[in-house]
Amino acid sequence: MKRKTLLISLGIIFVLFISTACNLLQWLPWKSTVPEPTQVQTEPGLTAESTALPTAIPTSVKPSKAPAESPESSSTESLSPTATPSLEPEPEKNINSTKMQDGIWFSYDSALWDASGDAFFPYLQFKSESDCQVYLNYGHGMSEFFEWTEAAKTIAGFNFVVTEWRYTGTRDIILKAYRLGDDFLFTVENPQATALSERCLNEAEELLKLSAQQSFKPYTQQVPATASVLPPIVYSKEGNIYAYFLDSENILSITKDGGKYMGDIYVRYANPRVSLDGRFVAYERFDSQSVYIYSFETGQRWSMDIDLPNDYSSDHIMGWDRNNRLYISRVIGVCNSMVDPPQGPYQSNVLRFDMNQEKLSYLTSLKAVGTDSTSYSRGYDVSPSGRFLSFWLAGCNMGDVLKAGVYDTETEDLFTFGAEERKSISNAEDQMVYFSADKFRQDQNVYPVVWDIYDEGATGLDIFDERGTVWGNPYWSYDDRYLILSQNAIPDLSVRDYSEFYWWGLVNTDLVLVDLSGSVATSVNLTGNYPGAKDWAFGAWSPVDYRMVIINRPGRSDFSDSFDDELWLYDFTTDRLILIDQGVDIESADW
Repeated sequence: MKRKTLLISLGIIFVLFISTACNLLQWLPWKSTVPEPTQVQTEPGLTAESTALPTAIPTSVKPSKAPAESPESSSTESLSPTATPSLEPEPEKNINSTKMQDGIWFSYDSALWDASGDAFFPYLQFKSESDCQVYLNYGHGMSEFFEWTEAAKTIAGFNFVVTEWRYTGTRDIILKAYRLGDDFLFTVENPQATALSERCLNEAEELLKLSAQQSFKPYTQQVPATASVLPPIVYSKEGNIYAYFLDSENILSITKDGGKYMGDIYVRYANPRVSLDGRFVAYERFDSQSVYIYSFETGQRWSMDIDLPNDYSSDHIMGWDRNNRLYISRVIGVCNSMVDPPQGPYQSNVLRFDMNQEKLSYLTSLKAVGTDSTSYSRGYDVSPSGRFLSFWLAGCNMGDVLKAGVYDTETEDLFTFGAEERKSISNAEDQMVYFSADKFRQDQNVYPVVWDIYDEGATGLDIFDERGTVWGNPYWSYDDRYLILSQNAIPDLSVRDYSEFYWWGLVNTDLVLVDLSGSVATSVNLTGNYPGAKDWAFGAWSPVDYRMVIINRPGRSDFSDSFDDELWLYDFTTDRLILIDQGVDIESADW
């Protein structure tokens, strides 16, 4: 919205300040403009400095076994008497929303911002700096005394064109604008036409990010994270799928025919994935390579055996997006070593099932990556908006699938750099974790790397004291503050050169938590002090807080059936462990 009087006033201010502004402006550290995302062919380097490993959080003693077959069975809670929280959760924010114009709302932390102006000309005022304000569609001209730069940046799945204005010959930002199409212009301005502080610019972009995460709709206030408002924890055990409800501590058996033979066929269900709103769970049937969906509200089931090709095909779950759409990787064809050259599956499609329409549709195909004639791709994850598809670089002659890639469906960029292990896109979709063996000859470690997708800068997390160790399986917390990683010692330290075979047969896995909120990342070994046999796997983060589901599979280390697998609910901020269930072959979990 434009106002003639404001334009005149702003013009006068510019004239008055031009003669003195260049002397008053302070020089800020300069960073080059962000380039358009391009296809990456080389691996970003490691940049972080090493820091000491913090003291590990002590974990509780393993509780006695309790039956978990009945829905009425209660969980077992175990507290460590010596536990002292090493990390504190972020302070709770008081989020409000204000209407900027019809259909567009800005969400903000009321401790930092005030809604100002009126219904015809609203803006947000930064509380700690009177010369920092945020507007929507406040268009006005800029005089010849200013120069500008322009770049692309994606924030929470929205592609903005970012423009920065400076007085000619200086590096201080006077006005910063984020343009989204022709009808959306988010500006950060100083009514005095002097330099905007770095804090003002950073907090304004956080405001924009929060608003974009809400799709510029009014903020839906999260109820405090308690068991009664969280979706159930789902997991596979002994070939069946179960759901654990935190409010009642009841366990529901979603499937009942798994873990036994039907004729010559052994039926087994696995890989459950909960929809982001907690209403549905998708799971796989291993023998038929099929996908099913179950509704917690109605008990209805859907089979994804739709539009099957004439040739053999196998379906695998990738995940849900925030619009209740399930993504499925369908691989068509089989491995054939009887021809020359040997052949593998010839097509890998990504399908999407929309729960609102109950319709399965084709989305895209994943390209085979590699020179082997049997190479193909198989999807394993999807980002919350559905933009980024993560997949394994598979092949009939490759044994266990270890190499991973990410496909950007908007730019068609393909990210396959890095060492083996899965890649993971952050919930805000602006960062990706991959793994690097660049320093392997130096300390025999394979380190995680956090890569900024749009700035294309990389930070190597070489922050650990261990040597001869690989980290893998990254999982982001709901707010992207924390990462969970698996940690394994390399079995054979006599070989100095890196090999992908180090990833095979890793046992005695620990879980490490990395805090990314500070200027330097720090880490805590969550399971290092657990007594007795252990081999940990991560299940899932809570969707609203810092609790997590983890699995201990002690029998996997010594190939023994003398131990039951254990499913735990763990809160690292209080070091509290709650045993949810025990049994044979607890393979995966989601929340």
